[in-house]
Amino acid sequence: MKNLLIIEQNPQNYYPVSLNRRVSKLFSGMMSFEDRVKHIFSEFKIFLNFREKIDFYDEIDTSYCNEDIYFIESTIKDLDFVKESIRSIPKDRSKVYKNGETLLYGFIKASDIEKFYSRDFSDIECIECNLEYYRYLWEIVNDNHSIIERDFSLLKSPFRNIEEIDNVTLVNRENIFVRGEIKIKAGSIIDGSEGVVVIDEGSEILHNSVVIGPVYIGHSTKIKIGSKIYENCSFGPVCKIGGEVEAVIFQGYSNKQHDGFLGHAYIGSWCNFGADTNNSDLKNNYRKVKVELNGELIDTESQFAGLFMGDHTKTGINTMFDTGTVVGMGCNVYGEGFPKRVIPSFNWGGKSKLIKYPVDRIIETSKVVMSRRSCSLSSKEEEYYRDIFREGESNAW
Repeated sequence: MKNLLIIEQNPQNYYPVSLNRRVSKLFSGMMSFEDRVKHIFSEFKIFLNFREKIDFYDEIDTSYCNEDIYFIESTIKDLDFVKESIRSIPKDRSKVYKNGETLLYGFIKASDIEKFYSRDFSDIECIECNLEYYRYLWEIVNDNHSIIERDFSLLKSPFRNIEEIDNVTLVNRENIFVRGEIKIKAGSIIDGSEGVVVIDEGSEILHNSVVIGPVYIGHSTKIKIGSKIYENCSFGPVCKIGGEVEAVIFQGYSNKQHDGFLGHAYIGSWCNFGADTNNSDLKNNYRKVKVELNGELIDTESQFAGLFMGDHTKTGINTMFDTGTVVGMGCNVYGEGFPKRVIPSFNWGGKSKLIKYPVDRIIETSKVVMSRRSCSLSSKEEEYYRDIFREGESNAW
């Protein structure tokens, strides 16, 4: 079996969700980037490269270090093209395809492994390639409609076309699919006219909800009464979703149960939105949104960019977020008015004041929240959170 290494590059560009997970673990469409690579490159043995600070999340197999190996950037959009291209690479020498400073894919001889890790390509053939990949969270969000459709083409076999349900309106039923046992309550409308709607096992859509595809509803996720789920949404496992949402991705195990709008957003795990929390995803002057990331103001090149939130962050009732807001992990945001557009991890408060909250209290709350879903916070995760609290977020990279 051939070896394929998923490489980790510029994790800070996917802040804040990448603070405590590999970029390849980011969820979109119907699965993570890593799982997508595993499906498409099923004949390969998959390895993850080092990211020292968070290697405790995965058992890192280093056996590939003494063997020839292929490598890939998991956020590449056209993985099928890469698969065909990889097959044509000669095995007698190393070869690297890259876009500027970003490595895309290639083949590395065992004798060149050390050079590969030190980024010494002086004796390695490098080919400049304009293959597109997702550079930031908002690019993933804005392309989620096509990611959902592509993922469904990969994962279609275990799903079945939905059958008619009493008192439920199914529009373009041939484009609505379910797996296992699901529940859809009376008065709901599921519309597959503009894209596929995929409802995974154990999920429940409560009364009078509207779901417009393309949408993926992950396993054991609940759509609350009267919800308005617009297109291009992906909800990971065990979420609770209510109110109005459009073009949002939930990593999983997060709740937005109540009324309020959330749009063009990427939300980490173990988050909770207080009632009537809203975000803006469009400027009143219709100009392209800029997002501050790692101290740099970046033009998203899009009119739409909403909220980007790290794990274990909560909001109070009636919280408002401005266009292109970034909130780190372990935050609690509340109070009147718009808070700052960048809220670093472990901060509590809102517009008038932010304070760094004791990490012990944050960990204590996280344990309680996770235990309610039969999950736990490992001792190594605890220490990592304490390290980030002490040394700052830049220590994560």
